Order: sequence, then structure tokens, then C-alpha cells
Amino acid sequence: MPKRYSEEYKQRIIQDYQYGVPIQEISQINSIAISTIYRWLKGCEQEIPTPHYSALLRKKEHLEHVLEVIRLSGLIDEVPLRKRLDILETLHVQHEEYNVHELCEALNVARGTFYNHIFRRADRSKYEEEQAQLALQVQQIFDDSQQRFGAEKIRIILAENGIHVGKKRIRSIMQELGLESIRENAKKDYKKRLEYQRKNLLEQNFTASRKNEIWVSDITYFKVKNHGIYFCVIIDLFSRKVIGYRVSRKCSTQLVSATFRKTFQD
Repeated sequence: MPKRYSEEYKQRIIQDYQYGVPIQEISQINSIAISTIYRWLKGCEQEIPTPHYSALLRKKEHLEHVLEVIRLSGLIDEVPLRKRLDILETLHVQHEEYNVHELCEALNVARGTFYNHIFRRADRSKYEEEQAQLALQVQQIFDDSQQRFGAEKIRIILAENGIHVGKKRIRSIMQELGLESIRENAKKDYKKRLEYQRKNLLEQNFTASRKNEIWVSDITYFKVKNHGIYFCVIIDLFSRKVIGYRVSRKCSTQLVSATFRKTFQD
């Protein structure tokens, strides 16, 4: 179906031609067939008085010189492309009287670059909306689990509800929301305790400057009437004396911790 143009729009095109703009340029800028422009001109008998026409030509030449000076100055090109694209997008939305060709030429931006920017912005907006919805669902599942579920468990529940996303994306959302599984915290605390227990705090320096500064412990095993006995002893490195001990039929960390607890209380 042929595109319909308003009479006001046609008059603007006709005036551009009467002011001296070549038909080829008018056609290219406005994306209108040259034959259509000729048809509009043929149906218009309006003429502009010669003095007024000459003044408009001088004004047009003046504006062209001003624009050329701006281009030669390089000021437009110094503005980052990202900022120029944002400005073009705003002008394109708020000022319908300017077409894309005019806007892009004014700020020295290729039309293809501007259209790609518009399409990418639409894609980003769609992704951000999906991300916000997904964040709400992750938060809901995390709260329903009483803060126990991690990224993998949340991924499985989302998949059961028809939402298929990767574990990495869910973990990223949880980090942004500050969500951390209680079980994960417990694992981290346990690892920290193990690392602390395995750390060589003394580094083979078995000297102490005062009483009760450093205690050391060891377990030995012996038999009494064919029964295995474990003997845990604690020594103060300052006095080199035994300050606590405990005997048990079983060898475990409980034996060591109970011996230290009893010695500390005494």
C-alpha cells in the first residue's frame, strides 16, 4: 500500500526545492522517490519572489559555512561515540521533525552504527527485565529453603518449574543479592578450622618466656592387662612440667580437647 504523506510534509519538501536544495539530495535525505517529488512540484504553482529567494540562498550558504567550520574544528569527533549515540537516541525520540539521516550527519555517526545501538539497547532492556524477574525467583527459593539452598539446588528447582538457566548465572545473582547458603558458610568455617589446626604455630620454637604462655600435648599408648590405654598429657613449655593428663580407652580428638578443658579449669 503506498505511503500517505500529509500536505504539510509535502509543502516542506517543495519549499526545500524552492530554496535551492537539489532534488537528488531531497530524495536521499527523506527517502522519497524522485518521481514523487516531481509530481508534487508539478501540482504546485506557488512561486517565491526573487528577492526573498536570493536572501534564502545567502542564508543557506552562510549556514553551510558554519557547519563546515564545525566539522573542520573536529570538536564533534572529540565527543566519545557512546555519548554521541546516546544524544542521537534522545533527539530521535523527542524531535520527530528530524530524520535519522539528518541527525547522524550532524553528529558524524554512521546510520548503521546508530541503528545497531538502538537494537542493542532494546536487547539490553529485555535482558535486564529478565534478570530482575530471575533475581526475584532466586530470592524466593532461597528464603523458602530457610537460606539453606545453594546455586545448584536453586537451579534444579527453577528447571522443575520450566526455567532453565546455568548455575554460574544463578551464583552471580546470589552474589549481587548478598545471598550465601548457611551450609556453604558451615563448610567454609570447617575448612578454616582445619587450616588453623594444621598450621604450625610454633614453627619448632619450643621456648616460652613466662608460665602458661605455651602448652603442648601428646598422646601415648600402652597396655594394662591386655587392655589398650591411651594417655594424653599436657606440658607447660616454660616449666617443662606436666600440668594435666587424662586416660581413655579410645583415641580421639575428644580425648585431647577434654584434657585441655580440664587442665584449663583446674
